[in-house]
Amino acid sequence: MKPARVLALLAVPLFAYQAWTLAGWLADGPHQITEFRDRDSTSWYAARVAEVLILAGTLVIAGIVVRDCLRKRRLTFDAMLIIGLTTAAFWDPIYNWITPAWLYSSNWLNLNDWFSHAPLALNPDHGRMPWPIFPVLVGYSFWGLAFAALDNAVMRRVRRRRPGIGPAGLVAVAFASAGTTTVVAFGVFKLLDLMHAPGFRATFLADNEFAFFFWSGGIVFGAIACLRFFLDENGLALPERGTEGMSPSRRTVVSLLATIATCQLVVIAGWGLLSVPATLYSAPYPETPAHLINGLCDAPGITGTEYGPCPGGDGFRVPLR
Repeated sequence: MKPARVLALLAVPLFAYQAWTLAGWLADGPHQITEFRDRDSTSWYAARVAEVLILAGTLVIAGIVVRDCLRKRRLTFDAMLIIGLTTAAFWDPIYNWITPAWLYSSNWLNLNDWFSHAPLALNPDHGRMPWPIFPVLVGYSFWGLAFAALDNAVMRRVRRRRPGIGPAGLVAVAFASAGTTTVVAFGVFKLLDLMHAPGFRATFLADNEFAFFFWSGGIVFGAIACLRFFLDENGLALPERGTEGMSPSRRTVVSLLATIATCQLVVIAGWGLLSVPATLYSAPYPETPAHLINGLCDAPGITGTEYGPCPGGDGFRVPLR
């Protein structure tokens, strides 16, 4: 079976899992998490500026992609990537699958996350993380496509300078470029106390969470860059291959479903399967502002959470539901 058809079929169980989870979340009533907000902090004002910049950047990219679709009179692969990456935002809370490893500031405009209704999720405090609307729901398409375009420019430059480089070498370039970009972006947000990742300060990596974001960002954004870069002789990306001979409408539907599944699987792998196990070996959590901890685990000044003391330094501590 051709790649596009296999990937399109994989979209079905992914959508079913999402529908089950979101139905429970909607039935419970989504709400903002505001209890620990600090409106007098630099982080509060930084969040407002970042939201405006993310929205502006996303609108610029959307305008470019829409114009390209109108010019070509079809849904382009970049447009499919935007849709696929937007649906992949569902999986963002997977970082906290086992422990409260990843922290967003509640200073963002946010909603509570939905993974308290996700089958098989282990963290008993899922559903309490503030899920920021602009950097994640709006920003996934922005970060994904913008980072991929940047990585593609680096790949093209390397190929010009080293004409003998093969596909494996270009994949390595994409990984390194995407990992570096992710580390820089995370570093800025961490400096502004808008995101922290204490659960990824693994003891076997000298308590350095940046090593994990180089790894996971390299996988996720590097994979998206490779999808855009490596086209077949007909100019088709992997999720489009195997749709030849279909009617235009069916071809668009199959390619779109395949792209959605690909984006989601990349996020599940990079953010989840290949990163979450490291949270079981986190170093003790540093002192963290309340608007980042948000009562996800017991920290200085915060007690009585369902999870209990914040993880770190005690091996495989996994409080089950």
